[in-house]
Amino acid sequence: MRLSRFVILCIMTTMFLVVSPSAVDASELSTVMSATKFLQQVRSNIVTRIPPTVLRQSRGILVIPDVIKAGFILAGQRGQGLLLIKDATDKWTNPSFVTLTGGSIGFQAGGQSSDVVLLLLTQESINGITNNKFTLGGDAEVAAGPVGISKGAATDFGGAEILSYSRSRGVFLGVSLTGSSIEIDKNANEKYYNRKGISANDIFTDYTLIAPPEIDNFKMALLASQL
Repeated sequence: MRLSRFVILCIMTTMFLVVSPSAVDASELSTVMSATKFLQQVRSNIVTRIPPTVLRQSRGILVIPDVIKAGFILAGQRGQGLLLIKDATDKWTNPSFVTLTGGSIGFQAGGQSSDVVLLLLTQESINGITNNKFTLGGDAEVAAGPVGISKGAATDFGGAEILSYSRSRGVFLGVSLTGSSIEIDKNANEKYYNRKGISANDIFTDYTLIAPPEIDNFKMALLASQL
């Protein structure tokens, strides 16, 4: 009897160790899936899609689905998203999780959810985000990005280092997010990759790092958006 109880205890402990990581990572996996769905929807609308030429010339991308904006008169916003950059061969790296937070003054009643995309045009803007807490409009110039399928999409954005986009209630337009801050979500990265102390730079440079398979669908949607 004692032996049987010991065996059962060992099985239950093993099951807990196997199941618990997926439970811990539920929030991060949800972010990946929401970001993937958002990219797929954006690409399907030729009129309001991000121009593929602009995507191809960007050095990094942040996709932050379901940014929650709430309040009355004084409004705040917060969301979790993914940051990917291009390596030396122009391939997209594994993602680092980020959080976007900020405040704005305006007459807004109730809560509102928006999807946000930020295209990083310079290495300096990437370094700013990965090394410190980064403020849009303070640490780098931000401009509303062009939309559509224009063959001659501009390559000069008036000195802007970041292009911003936002979709709310089905409308996808270039907008400004000046004053919002972006910070690497260290806890989310540790849970997602199951590695204590992992940094964004580790994620971007360690080619042996294996990400959960759901990120492959996100990368496929990103690559398709560049075509």
